[in-house]
Amino acid sequence: RSDFSVSNAANQEARTETVGVVFATTGKKYNILARRAARTLKQCMPTVEIDWFTDATLKSDPVFSQIHRLSESFFRPKMEALRKSRFDRTLYLDADIITLTDVSELFTALDDFDLLAAHAEKGQVGTPPVGEPPRCISALNSGVIAVRKSHATDAFLLEWEREVREKKERRDQPAMRRVLA
Repeated sequence: RSDFSVSNAANQEARTETVGVVFATTGKKYNILARRAARTLKQCMPTVEIDWFTDATLKSDPVFSQIHRLSESFFRPKMEALRKSRFDRTLYLDADIITLTDVSELFTALDDFDLLAAHAEKGQVGTPPVGEPPRCISALNSGVIAVRKSHATDAFLLEWEREVREKKERRDQPAMRRVLA
């Protein structure tokens, strides 16, 4: 159990929700990066539970609380990892992240939101293509996402993954933006 459990006072009887971080990677290069990223996170948040969703055959690694085998080796496994997370509140981090400070406040911020993500650096330029949301709807950085488990977030994650797969997109942020708009 993590020291970062959140008491949800909105419920009649206060209950403790589980919180944790997930990484999701496929391929040797990204699997190595995930292990490094998890270690930098543990330096800043030593008691946080970290799960890894991967195609690797590794059975254990002391930095991870649990290692889960992905259902398939899709190049964007973050949606599956977020959907299958065992935590009530999950922080997903891309494997190229290096954590420099405690970020547990994101779990508490989920009291007021189902999903948190930072704005992407690069905005839309020019007129958006037909079918795309207007430029005033910012793209979000999908490398750092906090999600509170609910039917709505599960539906969003399924639709986001479907959109990326059907359009065979190389990046998942445009699909995320379209689904959230």
